[in-house]
Amino acid sequence: MARNMVKAGFSVDIIYRVTGLSVDKYDNKWVKRQQEGREIKKWRIIRGYTQEDLAKKLGIDRSQIYDYERGNRTILSEMLWEIGRALSVYAEDLMHEPTEKDYYEDKGSKEENEPLTWARESKKIENQEPRDELEILVEFLSKRKQIYKKKIEKAEATKVANNLFILGISIDVIFQITGLSSEEIGSSLFSTSA
Repeated sequence: MARNMVKAGFSVDIIYRVTGLSVDKYDNKWVKRQQEGREIKKWRIIRGYTQEDLAKKLGIDRSQIYDYERGNRTILSEMLWEIGRALSVYAEDLMHEPTEKDYYEDKGSKEENEPLTWARESKKIENQEPRDELEILVEFLSKRKQIYKKKIEKAEATKVANNLFILGISIDVIFQITGLSSEEIGSSLFSTSA
């Protein structure tokens, strides 16, 4: 939902007030900028420069260096090369190295592999009766997990819808962000206003 709010143009502060999520929980680009900023700061300190010194070398304002180091501003590739040159470092050394998390952003991908893992493990059990019992138990637990996951997602969506409504956001926008039906949004809002 937070990503939908970003797409709808809401500020980080509003998203935090509505969802309780900090920007690093839903914006991977921010995390990348923050990591690049840490590298810039590290190399700036190693070279003995202040933010002011580096800014003068680059012909920019000190506040830009501050914003780059904090991850508050996107660093264009040309600027990254200039910063690298000023710090006598390859620009690649300042860039965020992709991790497995970057390639598998959707945390559901690990959960999708759980049934496959259980299937492999059950084949290791030689006796058919315990294997059948394990399969029944795994199937039961998987269904319960899906049911609770849907209930939790709906409860979170309802909470976000209520918070957006309190902030005066239109029902149409709330519908787009939360994915709740108009009936669910209506009953959610009327239950809190009573």
